[in-house]
Amino acid sequence: MWTVSINGTSKEAAALVAFFNGSVDDTTVIGVDVRGKDWKTVGDWAKLRAENGNPEPLPIKLWEVGNEVYGGKPDGGGPECADWGWEDVWTCDGKEYMLGKGAGAERHEGYLEFRAAMRAVDPTIMVGAVGVPHPSDWSNWGNEVIVEGGANLDFYVVHYYAFDRQPESAESILVTPQQIWAGIMDSTNAAFDALAGGRRAPVAVTEYNLVAFQEIDNEQIMTRAANALFVADMVGQMAVHGVTLANQWDLANGKAGNGTDYGLINVDTKERSPQYYALVLWSRFANTLLLVDSPLSDTTTLSLYAGRADDGTLSIMAINKTGEPLDAQLRLDGASGTFSVSADTFAAQSLDSTDITFNGVADPAIDLSDAPAAKVGDVDEALDYVFAPYSITLLHLVPTP
Repeated sequence: MWTVSINGTSKEAAALVAFFNGSVDDTTVIGVDVRGKDWKTVGDWAKLRAENGNPEPLPIKLWEVGNEVYGGKPDGGGPECADWGWEDVWTCDGKEYMLGKGAGAERHEGYLEFRAAMRAVDPTIMVGAVGVPHPSDWSNWGNEVIVEGGANLDFYVVHYYAFDRQPESAESILVTPQQIWAGIMDSTNAAFDALAGGRRAPVAVTEYNLVAFQEIDNEQIMTRAANALFVADMVGQMAVHGVTLANQWDLANGKAGNGTDYGLINVDTKERSPQYYALVLWSRFANTLLLVDSPLSDTTTLSLYAGRADDGTLSIMAINKTGEPLDAQLRLDGASGTFSVSADTFAAQSLDSTDITFNGVADPAIDLSDAPAAKVGDVDEALDYVFAPYSITLLHLVPTP
């Protein structure tokens, strides 16, 4: 995914699509932009790429127009901007963001012009528009984006950070994922149903993590085991409630002055944060969600997710939010035959821990080859299992011949 600047021009963005995705023999004219600059042809930009060592296209299929534009600074974005805005943009108005404003060389182009110019270079790309979790928030920003985007909205971008102040405790964050995503998706889908003729564009959560501003995370919870359990549940709840795409922010951010870090990997030491392993486990999950039911509280005790892969392998992910081992019997309703079971497990001594284990190994190799899944045995209709304290466990149930 690539984010183009809303402060640029649509033809500049089109030239970037040509650089990554274009062919050197493509004579399609990009042309002169509203500021008088000639962006030449698709082939010109593809040749620049080829001359620097990449003769074949390196296609980027997902694009965004702008970043958190609704959060513009008031001195440049107009009266709808918050006094504490952070983005250097020309509008905080959702309609203007979509349609643009001004004329001639002073024109600021909107999302629809960007999308049209970019897809003229490569019609296979998808271009996302900046939204907000609840469409009526931020001066009705999301509703205006949905109304003006209509059928030309390839996907609707949401950023979500659960806390805008220091969480009260590590325990307090674990209840959050189950409390937020139903409301976010209900309000977003309701807006699409009311304003876009019922067409629901894919929702892409292109940033998520624990706190909105790293300066407030003085307890460095993002670097601790609690955030691994939180991120695992965030992914699960987004999947359950229909989010199409989710990107954790971010891979390697850099440590803040207070010692916290958004990143999955420490820039300086290359050490992996606990939350890294939450995404490892989800990457091993099946590709179709199944219904799951439990008498235990999913906010305070044990949250569960179940899935099935194309080859019939079943996945059960369990997040134990307590400091005690949990004895459980998992019943496979509707399953037949015998399954060979193995388990991948992330575990910590406490929610505040920065020292964790993955499959019993404290610092596994980069490819995790020295931390294989543990063999559990063969089961048919039910499985007895003990989930470790403060753990994320992924059970793999492979059908046996």
